Amino acid sequence: MKWRRYAKKPQVREFSLPTYQEPENIEVAPESEFTFKLSDWTDPQTIRLTFKDQPAVFAVESNSSFHKVTAKLPPELNGKYVRIDLFSKAVLGCYQREGWLVKVADKVVEKAPSEVQVENK
Repeated sequence: MKWRRYAKKPQVREFSLPTYQEPENIEVAPESEFTFKLSDWTDPQTIRLTFKDQPAVFAVESNSSFHKVTAKLPPELNGKYVRIDLFSKAVLGCYQREGWLVKVADKVVEKAPSEVQVENK
């Protein structure tokens, strides 16, 4: 009898930035911080995150249910389309590749100053 080895791939969920899609053309704020969660059977030592094929700085916060990854878009990506790529392995060796396309706004959109109403007495 042959035994099959079943391994679960890491599961990715709750990516916090809106991804770029036509026709909505949603942009994210420059230097946005974002998070996502990986399943608890992910080996946190294998997590690799890149922006446009360049290594990204990120932090991993782990508990018994998941690993929360936090990162921030660097300023040199302002005004550009950015592919965020993730690679991770499960404890048993299966791996997962995931990616998101985001459009980073060129600069922070400033809100117009609110009009001050003056009452005449």
